[in-house]
Amino acid sequence: MKIDEYQRQAHKTAKSRDIEVFTLGLFGEAGSVASSIKKLKRENTAAKVVKDEIATELGDVLWYVAEIATHYDIQLSEIAEKNLEKSRYLFNGNDEQLDAKAPKDQRFPEKFSLTFEPSGAKVHIRVNGVPFGDELDDNAHNDDGYRFHDVFHFAYMTRLGWSPVARQQLGLKRKYNTDIDRIEDGARSVFLEEGISVFVFNQNTCTAEGVSAFSDRRNIPFSVLSAIKVMTKGLEVRNRDITAWRDAIAMGFQNFDKLMSNNGGRVSCDMVTKKMKFDAR
Repeated sequence: MKIDEYQRQAHKTAKSRDIEVFTLGLFGEAGSVASSIKKLKRENTAAKVVKDEIATELGDVLWYVAEIATHYDIQLSEIAEKNLEKSRYLFNGNDEQLDAKAPKDQRFPEKFSLTFEPSGAKVHIRVNGVPFGDELDDNAHNDDGYRFHDVFHFAYMTRLGWSPVARQQLGLKRKYNTDIDRIEDGARSVFLEEGISVFVFNQNTCTAEGVSAFSDRRNIPFSVLSAIKVMTKGLEVRNRDITAWRDAIAMGFQNFDKLMSNNGGRVSCDMVTKKMKFDAR
């Protein structure tokens, strides 16, 4: 049976037109599905019996979803298509090199090292011994370590192969292509990446020992990753899925924590293995 035909037939069995009834019914049946799965995991119940029970409960969930959709004049096929499009965008990606077509002198280096050198309340960064950008301080009332935040840009660069900020500061803008130089490597993309860095930094929390929650990739909320995917939808980095973003964010915070606890240090980056390694000064 096609899904829209199911929706039409399901509507004929509805005894109510109250959206609250459908909404509460959906919550109740979703709970029944969870209860059936719990039973399968907890009790020594025949798998076939529980499987049939789960199928029945999922059918009830589908019925309520169909009625809510009908109430708002939405076709289930439309919902399914949009959901698949969203799921593919969030979860399907690749690791193709984004600057592979650029001349060699406009590509990110495969391996490089960052040295974070504190100077009072500021920190100066060198990339392969060459000064990188200006000295940074936290620009905050409290010491939160944001002066080390460039490590996040280099985590994006290492894991995602993307960082308009690093590309600009390293003099690696892809001028061979006017549109890529203007759009992918231009000011708007630079500001967007800085915004992502601040957004993620502010979402993170720290333990009493000073360990970032986001240094463990399992602690990075889906809502944060989904928001980033929405923000970067029009750029080349859209081809990186939320798993890649989760890796990049966690790697950035792992090295950020080490820079904080050691008040600086050296971070080696390898874009082939997509790994970063910290060494104390």
